[in-house]
Amino acid sequence: MATMERRFNEKICATCEYWENERELHFQNNQLYAVLHAVKQGKCQARNNALMTGFVSAEHCPGYKRWHKLP
Repeated sequence: MATMERRFNEKICATCEYWENERELHFQNNQLYAVLHAVKQGKCQARNNALMTGFVSAEHCPGYKRWHKLP
């Protein structure tokens, strides 16, 4: 999987509960550091399965819900 790393506290598509694509948590020094996510597009359940990229800002997305695996 070609991946991109973004801080876990960023409000982007890859940190949203509704973003469907490959992603995983990245730990550094035994602490959550970032979310690794697929570079390719994923589907957003909150937007009728619209294709989105994982690094799109979700600051103003009314459907954004923080991914349940994040603190």
